[in-house]
Amino acid sequence: MGLLQFLIAKYTGTMQLEWSTLDKDINSIIITQPGLYWVTVIDSNQCSNKDTVEATIFCDDVTISWPDVMTPSGDGYNDVFEPIGNLEKIKANFLFSRFSIYDRWGILIFDSNENLVPNWDGKYNGSPTSSGTYYFVVKYSSAKGIPQEAKGYITLM
Repeated sequence: MGLLQFLIAKYTGTMQLEWSTLDKDINSIIITQPGLYWVTVIDSNQCSNKDTVEATIFCDDVTISWPDVMTPSGDGYNDVFEPIGNLEKIKANFLFSRFSIYDRWGILIFDSNENLVPNWDGKYNGSPTSSGTYYFVVKYSSAKGIPQEAKGYITLM
């Protein structure tokens, strides 16, 4: 799958533009590869301003699955609660807004509203939690901005 994106800089004809692609004095470029791109605008007084954008590949077919069992034993298998699949594609295609874990009595034991891929190590206030079933809620949106929510149970062993 290819990436096709237009990057556009607004400027007046008295300014100079320098793009990371080595193009000069054009107000737009077409990129076909993911990466970091920048444009520098230089005015008639030789003052400059630079802006950078990162282009990533968005895949319509990326889906997220969630684990149903977690064994935080330190053996490298199922030690953390996180999405199942290619985490790089998940990071590129979804924006996470809230991740919460509740115990069976509905007490909130973990909560994150950072824009990070959900990741829980099975601890509550720094200490290991008891084996049992926990309820999770993940709020996120797709690359197209469509809000989504995942809810389910995770068994901690």
